[in-house]
Amino acid sequence: MKTGNRFILICTIFALVVLLVSAAEAQRFGGMAGGSMGKSTLISNGPKGPIHGGESAVTDMILMDDGWVYGSTEATWGAKRCHLFRTNGDSLEHVQCYS
Repeated sequence: MKTGNRFILICTIFALVVLLVSAAEAQRFGGMAGGSMGKSTLISNGPKGPIHGGESAVTDMILMDDGWVYGSTEATWGAKRCHLFRTNGDSLEHVQCYS
């Protein structure tokens, strides 16, 4: 193998390794593109709302075709209920409660 071809092969392998490692690292730490998250939404809306503290640990979220992001919560800190909610970025709506 010629020296020039060997150099190109080594550089290609190095670039692939760097690409694979950086993608795995981003997935591990929840890497997101800059500016992809515009604001945060408070899920627990106090004692008067349907989702209380201890019931607001978000476990799953999915973006649906209707433009809403649906999510679920898990009961923590001794709470007994979990919830389904949805948000469009401007408002948060409680969908259902499970005991």
